[in-house]
Amino acid sequence: MKFLVLGASGFIGKNLVRSLALEQDNTVIAFSRKGQVEFADRNNISVVNGDFLKLSSPWKLLEGVDVVYHLIATSKPSSTNLDIAAEMTDLVRPTDILLRACVDQGVSKVIFISSGGTVYGKDQIPPFNELMREQPINAYGIQKVQIEKMLYLYNYLYGLDYNIVRLANPFGPGQDPAGNLGVVTTFIHKAITGEEAIVYGNGDIVRDYIYIDDVIRSLRKLELYSGEYRLFNLGSGSPRSIIDIIQSIEHALSTRLSIKYVDGRKSDVPVNYLDVSRFTSCFGYPASTSFEKGISLTAEYLRNQTVKQGGLYE
Repeated sequence: MKFLVLGASGFIGKNLVRSLALEQDNTVIAFSRKGQVEFADRNNISVVNGDFLKLSSPWKLLEGVDVVYHLIATSKPSSTNLDIAAEMTDLVRPTDILLRACVDQGVSKVIFISSGGTVYGKDQIPPFNELMREQPINAYGIQKVQIEKMLYLYNYLYGLDYNIVRLANPFGPGQDPAGNLGVVTTFIHKAITGEEAIVYGNGDIVRDYIYIDDVIRSLRKLELYSGEYRLFNLGSGSPRSIIDIIQSIEHALSTRLSIKYVDGRKSDVPVNYLDVSRFTSCFGYPASTSFEKGISLTAEYLRNQTVKQGGLYE
C-alpha cells in the first residue's frame, strides 16, 4: 500500500512512519514542514518538505496514495484562544483543499487524528463516549470538530472513506521532553535531570494517557477497516490526575520530583478521560502497555539519548 503521512516529523508521525516503513511492501510519503524525518534513508520512504498551511496543489502529492494519515495541528490547546479567528481558518482551509484532491485522485481512506482531550468540553460527565455532544472550550477543539464535520460532508457528497480518532494524551519515546505537550514525558525528563516540574493548579487535573506504541498499533488497525463506525475514541480509558502521574514516576524511577505549583489555566478541562469500549469491541483493548511500564520504557529511552540543548544526560 502507499501512504501519505502529514505531520511526519511530529511525535506520532515519526513513530507511524517507522511502523509503516518496516513493512517492505509499503511505500510512504512523509510530508514534513521541518524536514526532519527519521528513517528517511529507507528505500520505501520519500520525504516531501512543505508547509501544510500553504498547501495549494496537493494533487501530485496524492498520486497513487491509498491511505492518508492527517496528523497536523497548528498549535497547542492552551494557546489557541489567543487568536481564535486564525485557528478557525489556518488548518481548515488547507484540509478542504486536501480532501478535494483525495476525491480527485481516488484515495481509499483518510484517517484524521482529532482530540479526545478537547472536543467534549467540561459540562458532561466522563468517561466521554462518541455519542456525546462536542462542546470544546478552546479554539483548538473547535478546529478539530470543524475538520471532523468536513470529513462527514466529503463522505456524503463524494463517498470519500474516512475514520476519525479522538486521541487521548500519548507519551513515550520520541516525544520532545522540552516541548509544550506531553506532561508524562516532560515529568520523566525532569525526574532524570533533577529539574523543577511545573504543575498548573493543585495537581487535580485528570486526563487519559496512552503509550505511543499502543497508539500506533491502534491507528494501523483502521487502514483496512470497513465497519459501521467512522469515529473512535482512543486512549486507556483510565483517569489519572497530575498527582497520580507524579507518584507513578517517583515510584517507577525511585526518585523524587521537585514540584512548583502555579495558577491554573482557563483552557484546561478539569476532568477528561475516554470511554474506549467502541474501539475495544471492534479491535480489542487498545492500551496493552501498562502506565508504569510506559514510564520505565520512556525513561530508558531518554537516558540513552544525548540531549542537544545542554547535554544534561546521555
